Amino acid sequence: MAPASIRTVSVSLRSYFALCALQTERASALNAALPRVAQWRLAGLPQSLSDAELQQLLAAFDRHTPTGKRDFAAPIVSSIWDCAEVKWLV
Repeated sequence: MAPASIRTVSVSLRSYFALCALQTERASALNAALPRVAQWRLAGLPQSLSDAELQQLLAAFDRHTPTGKRDFAAPIVSSIWDCAEVKWLV
């Protein structure tokens, strides 16, 4: 079943359980028993940046401030770790 279909069924069940909860007290826990269905809208994002995109990203940080230095370090460490992981796998 597709996630959208599962979500539709889940919403329908929640509505039904809410109606049951209005009629009997025992049904109030049924709604809490249904797990939430994940819907990630950004699942299609690229896994890595090109060299030009990485350079553009790094140029956006103000490295004259402590916050800018911290923000600059995060993608540097991430790109180094990504390269190390790729070399380890090869």
